[in-house]
Amino acid sequence: MNTDTFIASLIEFQDKEGLNNQEFARKLHISDSYLSRIKHGLRKPGIKLYQCVAITYPDLKPLVDAEMYGKTNYKHTEIPVRKTLLTKFLEAFK
Repeated sequence: MNTDTFIASLIEFQDKEGLNNQEFARKLHISDSYLSRIKHGLRKPGIKLYQCVAITYPDLKPLVDAEMYGKTNYKHTEIPVRKTLLTKFLEAFK
């Protein structure tokens, strides 16, 4: 996996969450200017961003692992959708 794929996946996830750059950056505990530079290819993601993505969005941890550790078994198909506690509860009792 390369950095461009990671950034594209992150942007896709941001769009699915319906967050603007400021909201998304705030959730990731980074500045919105840093996020903007990463999205435009002016900066490469640092370890802090990878850590924040993995902690804030555990569903994206396989994506972070693929980027950081070069795991080749990760295949980008679709960004995972975060499930609310109610959704998980209802699925458990189907």
